[in-house]
Amino acid sequence: MKRGLLLFIIVHSFAGFTEEKLHYFELTDEIIPENGIYQLRDIAFDFDHNGLRPESKNELDKIAYFLLYRPELKVEFRTHTDQRGNSEYNLKLSHRRSQSIVDYCEAQGVPIDQLLAKGCGETMPYVVRKRDTAECSVVRIKQKLTQDFIDGIQGKYAGECAHQLNRRTEMVVIEGGVKMPERNFEIGKREIIPNIVFDFDKATLRPQSDSVLRAFANDLKKHPHLVLEIGNHRDCRGSDFYSTDITRKRAEAVVERLVDLGIERERLIPKGYGETTPTTYDNKLLTCHYINTISDEPKFEMLHQKNRRTDYKVLSKDYDVMNLQKIKRSDFDSTYRSKVPNILFKLGQSTLKPASRQQLLEISFFMKTEPNLILEIGYHYTGYVNPSSSISLAQRRADTIVKHLIEYGIKPSRMVPKGYREIVPRLSQTPYIERTNDHIESFLELVILSEDYKEPPIINPIKRDTTKSSNGNRGIEYDFD
Repeated sequence: MKRGLLLFIIVHSFAGFTEEKLHYFELTDEIIPENGIYQLRDIAFDFDHNGLRPESKNELDKIAYFLLYRPELKVEFRTHTDQRGNSEYNLKLSHRRSQSIVDYCEAQGVPIDQLLAKGCGETMPYVVRKRDTAECSVVRIKQKLTQDFIDGIQGKYAGECAHQLNRRTEMVVIEGGVKMPERNFEIGKREIIPNIVFDFDKATLRPQSDSVLRAFANDLKKHPHLVLEIGNHRDCRGSDFYSTDITRKRAEAVVERLVDLGIERERLIPKGYGETTPTTYDNKLLTCHYINTISDEPKFEMLHQKNRRTDYKVLSKDYDVMNLQKIKRSDFDSTYRSKVPNILFKLGQSTLKPASRQQLLEISFFMKTEPNLILEIGYHYTGYVNPSSSISLAQRRADTIVKHLIEYGIKPSRMVPKGYREIVPRLSQTPYIERTNDHIESFLELVILSEDYKEPPIINPIKRDTTKSSNGNRGIEYDFD
């Protein structure tokens, strides 16, 4: 059999919803999670029979090679039918078809103790993925394709594509896969997500990162109330500007992949740290000053690699407690103003409460869809202290909001922070409000100042390969003209 790339659709099932994506990978590189479900492409049978069609055998040859290469794995082949016909007959037919796959793999040399066959018949209706809606326009994402749903589809042949989605073959890793560790999600604790790899000098995830992100997404689905910061870090080679920019884009790439895998976007806050947060190794803080004292070149590179990492930090455990507001252009009134709820600060401080960062992320999404807008970020503070202190606190809070929006990729030149003081009743009239939550009467307001923002000219980096850079670092340095 020819060694090469094996094409699977990797699937994770949870709470009745399945998310999957076409994925090519090298057999030697892939991390195979235990209980991982792989939907197989191009496996076809003769009509109403368990005989494999000739076009199926090319795909099964690759699967057989994969199993020969990974003898520690034990897999179960599952075949599903649509709901037409007798349910008992469908169950027996699907089992015979699964057994045909087992027989073929055994004939290619795969030990029989690695193989199991299971017929599912029509007992497990398919759940629609995002990519299926392009191929079958009558279904929607997350829809379970039950017989009642398909019967309700209008048109003589409209439901045929839904029946086709129900007819599928899967391979499930029963034993020998990687048992992903159970994560202990503690608020404020930063944990590394291992084996997240990007293309050189780009924010493109490499294929070998996908299994780890799928397992991580599966963990997040078990903890649906978590809100996380996804951070990316770089070594100290290169300019501060370049490092911050590339790490932000890489953190966003991880977030996008997790969203593809079914995690709500509002639960994930991307942040690029550049080279500002070196890690530790052997009780040493891996600063550039320390690493540059290492004369052994392999160790020198290894220490830089330690600093290049992706991690997460739990910000809160109250997702869905707030009713997040999607920001739209139609929300702005005739004076170009729109109030935004859910922006909460610690009492008397300019420190955002973690859950509020979800709402700021919604603002950043809006600004990215309206790239020509310049907004005033106005924070209106209702307090019972003297006017100058109230305005000062309001301005600091507006500055904090702008700072977070910059982290989410919004240009500083598109935002004008402004603090305001609101007139309120005397303290004796409303003592409870001030003593518990000063945000109750305070609010954030967006004001459209201009619709003519234009991107400044792009400044392209020029790479210079240096023996030692101007800041004492070895490696590639980036200049900007």
